[in-house]
Amino acid sequence: MMGIIQQESAWNPQALSPSGAMGLAQLMPDTASDMGVSDPYDPEQSIRGGMKYISFLLDYFNGDLETAIMAYHAGPTNMRTRGATQLDRYYAERVLSYYDDYRAKASMGQLSHVGIGSDACATGHLYEYA
Repeated sequence: MMGIIQQESAWNPQALSPSGAMGLAQLMPDTASDMGVSDPYDPEQSIRGGMKYISFLLDYFNGDLETAIMAYHAGPTNMRTRGATQLDRYYAERVLSYYDDYRAKASMGQLSHVGIGSDACATGHLYEYA
């Protein structure tokens, strides 16, 4: 999710795309509603909604991470009907690159836990630069 947020909003909780996607996770209004997000500009709600959405997409695409990430960007219907475009592939490549960077920094102790809620938080740990 951190790679998606980096690509989608560059960690700006007030981000608004020209297409209407909002908040850290850049959820479209209908998607935000479907994921139980009432305020997409609230960082916790946005992250929780984005986590629910990427989890849904991973289930929908049978665990295919790259396709799920492309569908986060383009929509699951587009992925099923037209397949991946060059832009979709580039988007997934960027997200996965950010993910690898965050994972490497975490393994070297260069990220610190900031979390939301408790350690039992359903979205798991969130990190920021130490």
